[in-house]
Amino acid sequence: MIFKKQIQSGNRPKSSCSTMSGHRRVKCYLARLEDHLKETRQKYPQLWALSDAEFRVDRFEALHASTFHHIWYYLESRIDFDGSEELGRYFIRTIYANLCVVCRDWMNTPAGLGKSDKRQVLLSVYDAAPLAEEFAEVGWDDFKITDKEVKRKKPKVSVKDILARSFKAVAPPPRSASGDIC
Repeated sequence: MIFKKQIQSGNRPKSSCSTMSGHRRVKCYLARLEDHLKETRQKYPQLWALSDAEFRVDRFEALHASTFHHIWYYLESRIDFDGSEELGRYFIRTIYANLCVVCRDWMNTPAGLGKSDKRQVLLSVYDAAPLAEEFAEVGWDDFKITDKEVKRKKPKVSVKDILARSFKAVAPPPRSASGDIC
């Protein structure tokens, strides 16, 4: 199955992040990306002056597993970046690099001068990037899915069975003067 068709059809593997609303997850992701880029700007100011194309290439080449798992924190126990196929890593790196360029543009825009429009572009790129034609052949088999958080189903045990096996009264309950149990 082709990854793009899986995304469009909603056929995605279940993950621990599915319990978090999409909006909240994206907001956390973007905050982590922004923090990461602030740190990059502080440590390597020369990178901030690169053209978009140069910055995109630099970020593509710079992405490694720890940065991937820091930014896409909700995938840390789901996808093994280093264990994924070359096409899977290309997919992740390309999305990351392009989001870095758009996020840098948003961060460089002063408040009140179209900053909210740039944020909307950033959100749109986040949503649309996996559907780019360059990723037409990317499938889930290009990623090493770890599923460390798969919860084992507990067998259903009735309350009656639990009480019969594990609960024993020390003595019969006392009776009231009327003969009812107190």
